[in-house]
Amino acid sequence: MTISLKSKHTLLLLILNILGSCISPEKNGAEGLAARIGDLEIKMQYVDSLISGDLFNLRIIGLKQIINDQLLHLEAKERNISVDKLIETEILNKSTLPTEDDIREFMIINQSIEWETRVVEKILNEIYQQERKVEYEKYLVKKYKPDFLIFPPHTRLINTTNLVTLNFNSIENENEIIFVFDFDCNHCIDIFDKFSVIANKYNNEASFRLIYLTGSYGLPGRALMAAKRQGLEILFLERMLHSLNNINEAGFYLEFVKNSSTNLELFNSDLADKMITKDLMITRDLLFSMGVKATPVFIVNGFLFDHEDMIDYLEPLLIHKFRIKN
Repeated sequence: MTISLKSKHTLLLLILNILGSCISPEKNGAEGLAARIGDLEIKMQYVDSLISGDLFNLRIIGLKQIINDQLLHLEAKERNISVDKLIETEILNKSTLPTEDDIREFMIINQSIEWETRVVEKILNEIYQQERKVEYEKYLVKKYKPDFLIFPPHTRLINTTNLVTLNFNSIENENEIIFVFDFDCNHCIDIFDKFSVIANKYNNEASFRLIYLTGSYGLPGRALMAAKRQGLEILFLERMLHSLNNINEAGFYLEFVKNSSTNLELFNSDLADKMITKDLMITRDLLFSMGVKATPVFIVNGFLFDHEDMIDYLEPLLIHKFRIKN
């Protein structure tokens, strides 16, 4: 059974209205109460705090569906065609068609079931159409640039006073954004370039920092701290992120140093000093003690955000919540 765009839109609006009533304490029970057990009162605010992450995920799923629906209408109006015609032209007609090899591979992977070719072809068609739909929705979002005004909730407050960071810029500012990463975290690597774009864009309005967080610091940690002593940590970090297979080889750093403005003698001395990572270890232990043990996470003005897609909400958060202007 398929559901029309209009039906999906109506259903999602209904869900959001229900959620909206659930997260407004003043509209639930007497004085924002969720329940009573004798003289014990359970406030709605406490209930919401336990499920705030789930509420955000439900809301953002619904919001994105509604936005995508509206973008289809905007694009159809601009092109003077119906939404159905737009979907047919840009999604259905441009979806990849399943090949015999695709069907054969599907049957091999799912060989525990005896498949009819037409059934597999239908399944793959739906998968490929969905992939094309996602691709086209990304194009429309990029074209129309909807402004998101809801953000993942922060999970706790972090005292950043004694944390040793890698400095993306040298500006001291009341606004501080820290990206906590690890070289073994694929998602960290994937989002670094997005973070760099935001950091460069708001370079004059906030201090952008990074923290390398891992269980044990070896050669990569020593190289970053040796570079930090010369104010070159971001230059080294960017090179390391684009050469991950080489970051545990001393020759990689020495070759890079020869072709940069780095003081070779000082760098070699620092690289050989295993105690140079002491500050990294102190920072790691401080973060661990505050419950930060996974990456990637962002600390914005002391607020910890650990939502997996936080990088997508970082810029709107800076603009609308922390009033940072470009």
